[in-house]
Amino acid sequence: MIIQQLNTLVDKPDELLGIGEQLLRDGLLPDLGFQALQRASQLRPEDPRTLVALANALRLKGDKVQARETLMKVTELFPTDARAFFSLAQAYSEEENEEGELTALEKVLELDPNAQTAIAIYFDISPTDHDPEKEQALTDFATEHKSWMGFILASDLARRRGEARTALRWIERAYEINPDAEDVLLQYTGILGESRDVTKLASVIKPRIDEGKFSKRLDWAYAQVLQQLGLTKDAIGVLRKAATTGEVPEEFKAQAAATIDAWSGLLTGCGVQLEIHQTGYLVRPVLLNLEDGDGGVILKAGSPLPATGSFPWRANGPEARVVLQQGQSGAVEPRALGTFLVRDIQLQADRTTIDCQFIGQRDGAIHFRATQAGRKLRVGWMPPSGAR
Repeated sequence: MIIQQLNTLVDKPDELLGIGEQLLRDGLLPDLGFQALQRASQLRPEDPRTLVALANALRLKGDKVQARETLMKVTELFPTDARAFFSLAQAYSEEENEEGELTALEKVLELDPNAQTAIAIYFDISPTDHDPEKEQALTDFATEHKSWMGFILASDLARRRGEARTALRWIERAYEINPDAEDVLLQYTGILGESRDVTKLASVIKPRIDEGKFSKRLDWAYAQVLQQLGLTKDAIGVLRKAATTGEVPEEFKAQAAATIDAWSGLLTGCGVQLEIHQTGYLVRPVLLNLEDGDGGVILKAGSPLPATGSFPWRANGPEARVVLQQGQSGAVEPRALGTFLVRDIQLQADRTTIDCQFIGQRDGAIHFRATQAGRKLRVGWMPPSGAR
């Protein structure tokens, strides 16, 4: 099918480039992806994006020399293309040519002093780094080149070292250079939250969010900070507004709705992970754990995750306790998942039925919620009292 698709695109370089990059990125049929990029480069032999993509494909195939030569051609044809110089730096790195790599990285930073990955590689910044000497080198570079990204990375180093004031000073320098960079605002929001500076959150960050010109990442980060500061009602308000204003991805709407329910006590997690296979399937079924033995199956073994199972529960008071387990009694003991509490149940006569929903996430996390006649009920979780 993919071969047929490529045949229909034989004279369409943009489409060939797109499908070639996707096949290589996904690791599916890389040879066909390489052929697509080769054909695209034949149609556009002097297009920088196409040539860079072809060179990166050559690197993946192990042809390091041809990859480097292709990238050198690109940088000669397009001496202001920072992406091409960065790919050339990667090619030199794979050949263990440190001098060539550093020279190419210096050119990247000359063309784009805010290229995050290039800055991190050039200054040898690891994800856990907190070296004050590297921080000084970053701030010197950021000052000289007016690099807001340099100040962000310097702020990160100080933050990891526990120096909150220094971290705040560097991110404020970044904000002075580019107050419209979303990465700056995201870092600024997190640091203000750690500093518990509610005043600046309200006077600096909130007005920028209200402008509505940034992605939903900023709304999300701001809401998380407010919730961590104990301002849960305000955090919920931020998420509700973000989920209903402007163009909202469906994934964000679902994530916001689940988070609002969790912060409102209408959705609970679980401190025990499900046993899942590396392919994303449930290893053993999820069942009710009753006083007289195993109850009904909620999720079957082999179910692909994420998966949802619903079941009714008979309650005889304003609070119900639903005990769950993974696995059936037998040679291998079931794994206790703990007790899920359901509150605010309205009794009809002496007993009533509520609807419970169990959600197994792709990573093995568990969510639980309950309703009564469509009304969401408050829920909570208690860890297992002992192995069963």
